Amino acid sequence: IIKTFKKQPDKKEDDGRITKNGKAYYCFAKPIKVDAEKCLRCHGDPVNAPAEQKTIYGTEHGYNWKLGDIASAYIVYVPLQKAFDLAKKEAVKLVLIGAVIVALMMTLLWFFFNLYIIDPITMLEKRATEISLGKNLSETISTSSDDEIGSLARSVDRLRISVEKMLQRFKK
Repeated sequence: IIKTFKKQPDKKEDDGRITKNGKAYYCFAKPIKVDAEKCLRCHGDPVNAPAEQKTIYGTEHGYNWKLGDIASAYIVYVPLQKAFDLAKKEAVKLVLIGAVIVALMMTLLWFFFNLYIIDPITMLEKRATEISLGKNLSETISTSSDDEIGSLARSVDRLRISVEKMLQRFKK
């Protein structure tokens, strides 16, 4: 990552997916530039570095920095497996909630469809059959509906009245 920043000094940040120790991570990095002379006291020429530093770390790495050089980077690693597990859990929750909502909507649709369409048509079919057989001609067909089913109910009721009057004429 630091080599990438050194090759592209104008690059302000870098991110992406990496694999580290066999595990997937999201990585975000920002370069750290040498921006103070005090940094160069220890990391400039190894000859000028403090003796205890040279004893602990040697004189091979971490030296010969210059002002403006990219010396290191802030790097944040976020394990992706936890994010994937959480996303999977939330997706399952979302699908279940969606399925419940769809089932609820279908139940409501069935209820209203049955109440306002199927039941009235079934009643009209039963009454039309009775009328065709000359039964229950004195029972009116009433509906409060102003739609097509209401219009059909009024027509069947007029038919009932006509059949009833016709049968009364034949009986005389």
